[in-house]
Amino acid sequence: MGKRGQSAIETLIILCVILLIFVMMIVVNQDVVKNYNSKFTVDRTNSALNDITNNAQSVYQQGVGAKTKVTINFPDGISNITFKNNVVKFRLNNNNLIQKKFEFNVTGTLVSYEGRRMINFESSSNTSTVFVNITDGI
Repeated sequence: MGKRGQSAIETLIILCVILLIFVMMIVVNQDVVKNYNSKFTVDRTNSALNDITNNAQSVYQQGVGAKTKVTINFPDGISNITFKNNVVKFRLNNNNLIQKKFEFNVTGTLVSYEGRRMINFESSSNTSTVFVNITDGI
């Protein structure tokens, strides 16, 4: 009976060591996955911002009255989108800031939820300035 008890304890110790190694691998890989997800969100946000940039420039170059609607894919993880003068800012949930400065004024309102959405671009002017208004399509 002593040999069976010793064998059972040795097997239990081996299983505990294997379980400990497995748990350590999971903990280490969680940081890797979190960093990957963060980079993926930044890359997708940059892609959405590039789409906005290209379409805003196109509408601006066409002149006052030019309009277009474009489908743009917004990633999860954007907390807010703001327009101020000639800058568009995307604030991410991890507090990163991704922004783009234009050579012309941009205005607008975009909600920050995830998914593909129609975005309206319209070139307008007030008394002295031509600008591009960017809004969510309905």
